[in-house]
Amino acid sequence: MSIIELVQTQLIKADLDKCLFHARVDSEYYRPCSKKNSRPIFKSRGANPRPFLGKSNELVAQELILAHAFRKKKPKDKISGYIHCIYHFHFGPDISRSFHLSDLSNLFEIVSDALQTSDVIENDRFIMSFDGSRKILSEKTMLEVFVL
Repeated sequence: MSIIELVQTQLIKADLDKCLFHARVDSEYYRPCSKKNSRPIFKSRGANPRPFLGKSNELVAQELILAHAFRKKKPKDKISGYIHCIYHFHFGPDISRSFHLSDLSNLFEIVSDALQTSDVIENDRFIMSFDGSRKILSEKTMLEVFVL
């Protein structure tokens, strides 16, 4: 059964004909990472240095990869208003056997931010739900994004 059939039959009751955006990012470039556990602590410059969370090189690279992939398929106009997103995180054998699988909720942030950065959606605060999103053990690592 293809992933589209799986979505249509089991995961959501929405009409996929009303899908505003769909993209697939293959494992050639994409490796799942989360914002939560990969942020280094830096200190600001000045007389009273204060610690702050920065972005790791891996996080910056993954955001750029996702934003670039989304820009290739973005609609003419930004999607505005309240939306529902479905993210399918496919984990191939190289990742699924490791103990480094991130929590599903932690994986949402980087994808939502990349959708906003690539001008697909107006603002990620308008995402009302992630119903049907899941981690899937498969033969190939990839990400599928549906915006309804």
